[in-house]
Amino acid sequence: MRVLGIDPGAERLGWAIVESGKPPKEVAVGISGLQRSGNGSKEPYHEYRLRLIEYWSVESVSLLEQYSPDALYNEIVPVVGGGNFFAATQSQLASTALTVIQLEAIRRGIEVKQFGANTVKKNIGGGKKATKVKVRNGVYRLLPSTERFRKEWVKVHDSSDACAVALTGLGYKA
Repeated sequence: MRVLGIDPGAERLGWAIVESGKPPKEVAVGISGLQRSGNGSKEPYHEYRLRLIEYWSVESVSLLEQYSPDALYNEIVPVVGGGNFFAATQSQLASTALTVIQLEAIRRGIEVKQFGANTVKKNIGGGKKATKVKVRNGVYRLLPSTERFRKEWVKVHDSSDACAVALTGLGYKA
């Protein structure tokens, strides 16, 4: 079974194509996204959100057609509120990108499942309070070919998190 794992984001969305097997196989990983533009100030939220929808309506089709996954697994974007406007808007923008990708998968008859961050941390990082580093190290154990990303995955964990989501969906545990 071939899956597309996604770690949601707007400007940086991690994705990974993983195939089940003994051992599982990493086919491809990457980070895609759309930078928020502006001349000296950030692009207005609603304009950026519409550009995200347009971007992912094309990019998601490309990913799905190029890799032909059987399933799409993603981490759930947490609902953020409590007066933190910045976090809430980032959460909404990540959800927008993810929704477009899910829609394209559903249109193609591809199974879509979501997993909470704690489930991914527990399965791949060894516990519900696992750090991003522990999750990344669990990915290295399950997908040794990803060791080649050791330098890239020191500070940016979007791709390793996407691998972890894919592995969780496939039933693997580190």
